[in-house]
Amino acid sequence: MLKRLVFSPPERRRLEKILSVSMVLLEIFSIPSICKAAIVRGGVMEIHSGAGRASPATQVTVTLYRGVPGSSDFQKVETFRTAIDGLYHFENIPKGEYTIHVQDPNVKEPNWGPAAYRRVSVADDNAVIELEPTVIDYK
Repeated sequence: MLKRLVFSPPERRRLEKILSVSMVLLEIFSIPSICKAAIVRGGVMEIHSGAGRASPATQVTVTLYRGVPGSSDFQKVETFRTAIDGLYHFENIPKGEYTIHVQDPNVKEPNWGPAAYRRVSVADDNAVIELEPTVIDYK
C-alpha cells in the first residue's frame, strides 16, 4: 500500500523550487552540443640534418582553424604550444571540418605548404581523434 506524503505550504514551495531548478539543469545538460564535443590530439616531431631519427619538437605553435584555407568561413579556433613531449590537444571541438596548422618555429611568416597543415573532419561529438605526428625536417 502506498502512503501519501503531505507537505506544509512552505515545505511544498521549497520542494517545487528544488524540482524546478533540477528540471532546468536536466534540460540544459541534455542538449548534445553542450554536453559533448570531440578531442583532437597529435604530436610534432623534428628531424635535424644528420640526426637519423625524429625527436619531439618543443615550443612549436599548433593552431586549430574551423574550415579550410581560402574559404570564407575559415577562422581561428585555438592555439596550443607543444611542450617537451611534442604533443598537442584540442578539447570540446564540435562537429565540422577543421584545419590544423603547425608553424615551423624558425620561420616568421606562416608556412602553408602541404607539410605544415592537415585537414580534420569531426563527425562524432564523442570522438577522440588521434593524428599521426607532423614532422618538421630541418635539412
